[in-house]
Amino acid sequence: MTLAATLALTTANGALVLVAALMQGLLWSGGGYQDGDRLFNVRTVVPAWASQYPDLLVNAAHFARMRNACASCEAMGLIGLKAQTMVGMRQVERLEGVEISPDLMRVLGVRSALGRSLRDNESRTVALISDELWRRNFGGDAGVLGQRVMRNDAMTEIVGVLPAGFAFPRGNELGVLFRGPKRLDIITPLCEETYRGTEIGALDWAMLVKLRSSELAPRATSELNAVLSGGMKLKLQNLPSLITESVRYPLWILLGSAVGLLVIALVNLGSLVLAKAAGDKREQWIRSAVGATSWDLARQTMVEGVAIGLIGGAFGVLLAWMSLQWARGSWINEIVRLELAKLNWELIAVGLGIGVFVGFAGSALPSLLKLAAFRIGGRRIEIFAGKGIVSIEAGLSAAMAVMASLMALSYLNASGTQPGFDTSRAWSLEMATPQGHDKVLARVRQLGGAEHAGLTCRLPLQEEFEVRTLRRVGDKRGIYELPLANWSAASPGYFEAIGVQLLDGRGFIPGEQGTAVISALAARATFGTTLATGQVLQYRENGRGRRTLKIVGVVEDVKSGGMEEVTRGMVYLPHRKGHGEEAVLVVRGEVDEEALLSVVREEIGWGGSIGKVEMLATLADRAVAVRLAMAAVSTSFALAGVLMACLGMVAMVRQAVAKRRHEIGLKLALGAGRLEIVKMLMQDVAWPTALGTLGGLSTVMMWGQCIETALYRVGAREGQVAIWICVGMIVLACIAALFPARGATQIDAVRVLRRS
Repeated sequence: MTLAATLALTTANGALVLVAALMQGLLWSGGGYQDGDRLFNVRTVVPAWASQYPDLLVNAAHFARMRNACASCEAMGLIGLKAQTMVGMRQVERLEGVEISPDLMRVLGVRSALGRSLRDNESRTVALISDELWRRNFGGDAGVLGQRVMRNDAMTEIVGVLPAGFAFPRGNELGVLFRGPKRLDIITPLCEETYRGTEIGALDWAMLVKLRSSELAPRATSELNAVLSGGMKLKLQNLPSLITESVRYPLWILLGSAVGLLVIALVNLGSLVLAKAAGDKREQWIRSAVGATSWDLARQTMVEGVAIGLIGGAFGVLLAWMSLQWARGSWINEIVRLELAKLNWELIAVGLGIGVFVGFAGSALPSLLKLAAFRIGGRRIEIFAGKGIVSIEAGLSAAMAVMASLMALSYLNASGTQPGFDTSRAWSLEMATPQGHDKVLARVRQLGGAEHAGLTCRLPLQEEFEVRTLRRVGDKRGIYELPLANWSAASPGYFEAIGVQLLDGRGFIPGEQGTAVISALAARATFGTTLATGQVLQYRENGRGRRTLKIVGVVEDVKSGGMEEVTRGMVYLPHRKGHGEEAVLVVRGEVDEEALLSVVREEIGWGGSIGKVEMLATLADRAVAVRLAMAAVSTSFALAGVLMACLGMVAMVRQAVAKRRHEIGLKLALGAGRLEIVKMLMQDVAWPTALGTLGGLSTVMMWGQCIETALYRVGAREGQVAIWICVGMIVLACIAALFPARGATQIDAVRVLRRS
């Protein structure tokens, strides 16, 4: 009994402490920022485009006027993405970085741990580096300040080192069309001339503001909107709430499951204590005969329970810490900010305290039942209490099993969504080279096993990159009446390499310009048909006015954002050196990873760098990683709950056998068969289990609308799931009761009659 109770309490307490640490770090700490209630993300709403994009990024040209117009704002800053290559002290390295207006550091409340921050109107030849990059490339040397390194063909001076654990917005935490760096390496200043000269229609910058008070959000919105025209409006989103949006509801569901596990552990402990007390009547009689009072017997049981609770609490905290350490070293850390979740002393104390409380309450349960039986009059109350315990355990474990099933179905639905391209047998490689990519591409195509190879500026499933309007020649509609599409770049061979099907026309040929390949959705939105080869698109290019593109092909649509996001149209331009040093190489075939890396390293030349190398299948896996993590954690919670419930059922049957030993002996003496005895005891478990399961399922159904916010293409009221869980719980209850019930058939009827 002791070992089973300790393991149950360890599992439940570990789950609760782990989820509490995640919620404290991700939801209750302001996302790792100071004054999180005053931090807001600014997004642009264009009513005519709201059906496609509910909100967009902001226009940098409005920034200077907004800064002067917002009296409710304490500070505001712009963010632009800037992948960079640095020739450091030890190696050439591709860095993930951002360009910011200097006030952004004041918005986030961050000061450099070493050196200074950025200053107004500062040159781009200075930079702040992350603590990780400082330790990795410069050995943590304080003399890094003032050092000059080559960055993107320009000498750059390092003026500061960011504090360790600086939580910069990453991925799509600031909304669609912005993909923050997964690992921020370097920050460079954004010159005022850059954003003042931005084209008015370009909505491609992130903007954060810090208000003087959180209550001033409506007023600040009005002040900022006064700057805009043309029907556009701005809206403010609380930053900590925004960056935790994807995990908020799943974490609350996990917290409910962890609390359910703890309740199961509590009643399980009480059930096991009851079973032990029923089986140790002889010992209790002897101790009573030598002078032990009822209080002495109860006190011993409660001391044992508190000891179990303390041990279970301590090991539960250790289990939570180990789980958190494992998760930080896994792929989960790329999706969820696990560095914010910490086991501080308060959580450790809470974990130990909960363990002691559960141990005390569970061990005190038999004494309370005896008191109730004495007060009410009737020994059968203990048997009814045992059945009630089984119902509670069955209901809670059934609810957790339903949630785990729904999470698993959500993951299967998301992972089963077609991304629009073939993820098998294909590699992607991020690289940067100032010498152009043609030589690299030509050499890779000669690599053994390479069937196709091509270049692009952004892979699918990597969040949307650049959105522009689609206008056919002769279309007189206003800009806000035109459809939108993602714009990217592709080299000859790219569509074959990534496995996108060609629906009409052809792909790109080497050296051509002024052409485009569009996806089926973009073709239908612009020309009303997918047979759009030969049609002409008009578009506006920064600084060059309106230009035209001849459509040479139509390809299948791909998921530009995540698996669960709406598929949107794509327009591909021919990839050329003018698109910058950055590119993503895609290679299809049976290619050796080391051979691929070796060839690329040889061809990118001095000043070039190689980023991440991975299979395309990894993109699809990462797109559903949160779903997978939630399904795995909720399933483990559910399995633990079902196992503890089964232990409680075994204990209840043992208690029933001890209480009804005389009755069972008489039935056997009067000719009852062993099967009849087993059936009687299994029914004692089956009915409470069925009632408890129905109660648990009803609770899930009642909260269905709230639960569905954390699900994908599956309803919380899935009838088949409920039926299978109900049947499964009853079957498990019967199996759990079978072994102690079979033991009851071995009772010696003759001995029972003699004692009578």
